[in-house]
Amino acid sequence: MLGKKSGFTLIEILLVMAIVSIVSAVTIGSYRSLVKKTEVDLTANNIIFNLKRTKANALSGVDNMRWGIHFVNSPTNVDYYEIFSTPTDFADPGVSVEDAVYLPVTVYFTDPSDVAGSKDIIFEKIRGTLSADGSIAISSVDNFSRSITINQIGNIH
Repeated sequence: MLGKKSGFTLIEILLVMAIVSIVSAVTIGSYRSLVKKTEVDLTANNIIFNLKRTKANALSGVDNMRWGIHFVNSPTNVDYYEIFSTPTDFADPGVSVEDAVYLPVTVYFTDPSDVAGSKDIIFEKIRGTLSADGSIAISSVDNFSRSITINQIGNIH
């Protein structure tokens, strides 16, 4: 067997490269999908955390005010929400905005659904209740979504 050479043929190398390319494409697509879903989940969890913190402020009677979150579906900017205290509602001149939180660029509110629309979730001082059930929904540009509901007794789901 003096004439036999060891090594790979061009077809074997091309076949291996094709298989590696296909596996890489599938893996990268799955990874991107996972990252975008995780971004929606993290944003929803942050909103839930802030709703619970706002409810705790109302239950504790911080500043002897009602506490709430003003959600804004912005037509020109990134959607955001503001944590506030108020004697009555967000339109009250005595409102005090404590913090503003902007959503990631790829995540937006679907509830409130109106472009340039807004929604307020306001917890009653000392009781921590709402005047009516509330909900917030977010989605990503890749159609991952998450809903958050708050019932009248202030439970957040």
